[in-house]
Amino acid sequence: MIFYFLSICTIYAQNVNDIFTDIENSFVLGYRPISQGIEAYINSQGLFIATFSETDFAIYGEGFFVLLNNRNEKLYLTRNGAFHFNDEGYLVNHENFKILSSRSNITRNEFIFISKNEYIDRDSFLLVIPIINDFIEVVDAEYLELGEFIMSFDNDIVWNALESMPVPLNKLFDDLVYYFYNTNISLDEKIKKFEILNNKFYILFRNNYLAVKILYEISLIIKEIEYILTFTGNAYGADTSLSEILR
Repeated sequence: MIFYFLSICTIYAQNVNDIFTDIENSFVLGYRPISQGIEAYINSQGLFIATFSETDFAIYGEGFFVLLNNRNEKLYLTRNGAFHFNDEGYLVNHENFKILSSRSNITRNEFIFISKNEYIDRDSFLLVIPIINDFIEVVDAEYLELGEFIMSFDNDIVWNALESMPVPLNKLFDDLVYYFYNTNISLDEKIKKFEILNNKFYILFRNNYLAVKILYEISLIIKEIEYILTFTGNAYGADTSLSEILR
């Protein structure tokens, strides 16, 4: 029998797809983790990566940039400061969402956007800290919808740089192993998820030793469950996790 000595960690993801989404986005600057809970999404700080672009900005400390989604007229929050000036001269992101200036008053719906006609410094950006409550809305790994907030002043802006995903890749890999080890889903479902991971990992991480090692560990977990269920005549039930079997 194979014994697994896993570090104690907490998995916030409702399914393995959230963990893998974070793995896919782990190399995308400015993205936030969605598998680690709302606290990590809002409060974690990534490393700064130099981009040498004059319109790339990273936040050091608390706070989010505020953008206007021109498709639904909602205000979004983001830590992804990969901006550029559009044809109208406004500072926008890759979806052409305009960046709000600190001169805006969003409680009164008075929106002023940063443009190339003004001098941009650390005080140019409207930065807010979202309040964590039951109504907070995560759009995806890049955006939060604006809800309750407080103004953010105790921070700094880093020019010509972007922020990396604040959760290390090896932590996300560990979460995958933990998920397959502890989750009460059927063996068939585990095998299906593993096959999907195997195909995706081959594309993203075919030369990454750690990724290959993680896939191997997950395959051992599945084989161990197969062996035990066969040996015991499926006495543990179809949806039993390996952690419960080995107790």
